[in-house]
Amino acid sequence: MHTGTQHITFSDSGRGTVRYALKETDCTVISLPDDLGIGPIQFYDIRKRIDFFTALCPGGEFARYADEMKALSEQFWESVSEPYEKKVVWFSRRSVMEYAGFLQFLSRQHDLSRIEVVDLTDGIPGVDAEMYGGKPYKIVTDAVGAMKPEWICSALSTSRPLRDDEAAYYCAIWARLQDENTNLRTLWRGQLYSADDDFYDDVICSLVPDVWRYAARVVGEALGKLSDEYHQTGDNFIYSRLLHLVDTGEIRCKGNRKAMRFLEVKRNHR
Repeated sequence: MHTGTQHITFSDSGRGTVRYALKETDCTVISLPDDLGIGPIQFYDIRKRIDFFTALCPGGEFARYADEMKALSEQFWESVSEPYEKKVVWFSRRSVMEYAGFLQFLSRQHDLSRIEVVDLTDGIPGVDAEMYGGKPYKIVTDAVGAMKPEWICSALSTSRPLRDDEAAYYCAIWARLQDENTNLRTLWRGQLYSADDDFYDDVICSLVPDVWRYAARVVGEALGKLSDEYHQTGDNFIYSRLLHLVDTGEIRCKGNRKAMRFLEVKRNHR
């Protein structure tokens, strides 16, 4: 058995934040490099998921990262299967990526006796409300990577084991999502739901003006609008939908489709 604590996160930014905050402690920090908020999930097949991401990214841009993603994902699952004195799992149910990653992780665990969780959904445990405009307000984060190091240290003191009924509840949610097996998952009122690929298309269209605008700006504004309360999805998925709208004639474009910063788009009035 490994000594110390293994901290488990579900984003590279979350891993970096936890690692920096706890750098003086005897621990290891790992993250799943696979965004389970999008792509097929009926069975966890890394090759099928890599094929999905490769098709999602224009011009084969993802292909050069495919081998790295496969290796890092396999390394993650091998690492979390190893015994540690304690494992602490960090996530927020305000992040599709973190919530979905947590559910997949939990579904593969047969022994929860050494596993504890830090769930940041309802605020940062152990952190006092800050003042804004002379009034206290509750600090709520939509992702582990958005936290300050001192918040990580405070939240760690509240880590706790999952109850059996909680674990069963979470596993039932993931079983439902796996059975539905859509390519997109979204959050509504703190719960994950399956969604069709075109779920965000209306939002994206509403942000494309009648004059030429760089696609990167449209994607950024879409991400901002979708993240008012939750962290819904990433830029690659939004950009893939923008290109789909170009292909269907809803939007016009000019420039290089391989990179959103080189492509300009505008509304197509027919």
